[in-house]
Amino acid sequence: DGVVNNKTQSTSDDGVPWQLEPESEAYDKLNASILKASLTQGSGFVEMRHTTFEDGLKNVSRQGKAAAFHSSSSTMTSSSSSLRQRTNLPFYRERRLNQHDSESHLAKKWRAQREEAWAELEVKFHPLFKTFFYEMLPSFIAAPVVMAIDGVSHARDRAFWPLRPFRILTLELTIMCAVFGLIYWKPEGLSALDAGTLLMLWTAKSLTIAFKYSFYGYRDLYGEYGIGSEAYETQQKRGRLLLGNIVFNLTGLQGIGLFEQLYSSALIQDVDLGRLHFDVAPETAHQVWDEVKLFLWEICPRKDKDKCDPRKLQESQSKGSLVGTTILENEVKPSSDPPSNPPTETAHTTFGAGLRRGLSRLVEPESSEEKRHFGSKYELESAQMDLADGLVEIFLGEGEEGVLQRAAVGQLSAALVALHCVVSSHMLRGRIRFMMFYTPLACSFLIGLLPLMINHLAGEPSCFATTEGTIVFVSQYVAMGFFFFNIFYFTFAPLKFFWNQRRVDAYLYGMLAGDLAVRAIWPPVFVDFSPRIDVELPTNVAAWAAVQRVIRGSHFAPTFQKRFNFYRVITFSVLVMDSLFHSFVSIAYPNLDATGSRVSSTVRLLILTAAVVGELTLGMLVNNFSDRHAAYLGKMRTSNTAMATQGVEEGHREDLLASEHLLDTCMQEIEKDKLASPVTVAFFAAEIARVSLLLSVVGVIIYQDLQSMMDKFGFNS
Repeated sequence: DGVVNNKTQSTSDDGVPWQLEPESEAYDKLNASILKASLTQGSGFVEMRHTTFEDGLKNVSRQGKAAAFHSSSSTMTSSSSSLRQRTNLPFYRERRLNQHDSESHLAKKWRAQREEAWAELEVKFHPLFKTFFYEMLPSFIAAPVVMAIDGVSHARDRAFWPLRPFRILTLELTIMCAVFGLIYWKPEGLSALDAGTLLMLWTAKSLTIAFKYSFYGYRDLYGEYGIGSEAYETQQKRGRLLLGNIVFNLTGLQGIGLFEQLYSSALIQDVDLGRLHFDVAPETAHQVWDEVKLFLWEICPRKDKDKCDPRKLQESQSKGSLVGTTILENEVKPSSDPPSNPPTETAHTTFGAGLRRGLSRLVEPESSEEKRHFGSKYELESAQMDLADGLVEIFLGEGEEGVLQRAAVGQLSAALVALHCVVSSHMLRGRIRFMMFYTPLACSFLIGLLPLMINHLAGEPSCFATTEGTIVFVSQYVAMGFFFFNIFYFTFAPLKFFWNQRRVDAYLYGMLAGDLAVRAIWPPVFVDFSPRIDVELPTNVAAWAAVQRVIRGSHFAPTFQKRFNFYRVITFSVLVMDSLFHSFVSIAYPNLDATGSRVSSTVRLLILTAAVVGELTLGMLVNNFSDRHAAYLGKMRTSNTAMATQGVEEGHREDLLASEHLLDTCMQEIEKDKLASPVTVAFFAAEIARVSLLLSVVGVIIYQDLQSMMDKFGFNS
């Protein structure tokens, strides 16, 4: 099945390269031994195809050196050990490292990082129940409880200490006052059922926070870098792992958060993107690196920002050159005994030095200001991984100098492309990030005024007739506004995330088909720039296949996508139960429920239903984008096969056939992945059938509410 194509190169005992002719006996023996070695390792014939797809073609080039298996052995009979020694390959990285005894220490470190990444996908019940217990208590009670059980540092890291007066006054005291007043004072114009609604919303808030902590990795929970440690506070892990940070950049830490999620996704897929590259035009490689470099500057520690600002350094670089040769003034540290020829720094080396200083420290940073913005739990093994310290160099596998050297010859790292895609698709900057967050908050408080307006239209008594009624309404209004915003926030954030994931798909599609094809997509999706690749080159196809495996669909930030499912079940269940409860009481005990309260309950359910429908629709569009990718890969496969039969030169023909095989396997992977790992909403695959089912269920509830209100206003008489 194309295990070895045309000519296979090996090395004789004396180190002289030799070649096997395609139909020779030795060639057939080599194919058989390779297949036998693969089957012996338990990977099967199908896995052998993936070995050819992902590994054997790594060194295919335009010069016709197609599918050459590199070996440190001296004879053909050592092909099985040759397979074990191909440890520099990107796919199934852990297994490749384990196959080489001399690199077993690297395998242990890689596995340790993978275990931490996979740990984020596990529901940890001890943190879940403990956090739920803490969050159900008011903060002024929870603070001493947490201090007594876990210590002051845990209370600080869980945002219970120091006490926050605004939170106590606007959320906790208001809900207690509202629940007490609705049950015992029972003011006119207000419904006692709203006390139950507030308690359900409080429980939903506690559950969502509890599930957040239950999906923390072990290094985030325990040890000298977990909750309660100094590193947890100074690195702002609580803010970094917030849903609002990953989606809306509320804390300003979205950049490092997205970066960590990207590396975590690569670990889960066991793909080392830094070991793959695209062959593109040097200008394209430079453009991608320029944009990524600006992103890296944005997440750089504040003390290094002025020193490595690429926008300022650009003026010092040679026009049209990304390397730059102009000497930066005042960048050389003064010395009491300066040399006769003081060293100089170019723009790119100054940026690289400042970047490395910012990204390399986790355990012993130079200052709290520097450590506050950096440090990744995945940097702990960086020294043992034979890589430079810092998450950037761990992920890329090289520093800025290596990136620029490869860009000069038109090589663009797959890790760099993945980072560029994630940043351009997900990163929010400027005021829009606050507008997208606070607009739902304002809408939540506007909805809180509905009971007053509906009660006035229905001619029911005003709650402001008594002092108790006024106090209860104000308390209920403030608490209900914050709580409904909390519910809506956990729906709107996933919706925005899936919109961004659709942009990721469009970016990947643009790499294959170009920007004109992206513009024709409906519903429209906006992509600023994606590097176009030549799919006649097997290296490009293999790199694209690896990138899409890490960042497309449900594979990027899988921890947050799993949290979305729990949030959806919790929040939507609360509002459905609230609406059903109001509907039942309005039928069985019509005097207990106020019209304004029932209408508000229905409106909240309608708004959340609309948001969930939007989330399902976007998830469905992300899932269906797999068909678009597969269709275009199929077209490119046909095109390459046709070109290979048109009498092209032998080297080009080998590239086309190798690329055709890669396109075929990649297309099959995407098609199967759509069925095995689709984007889900409330643990159901995002499909159009789910939308119709949801609308049917909610429609029954709303129909009953409308019937009850029509009876109330006399429209059915």
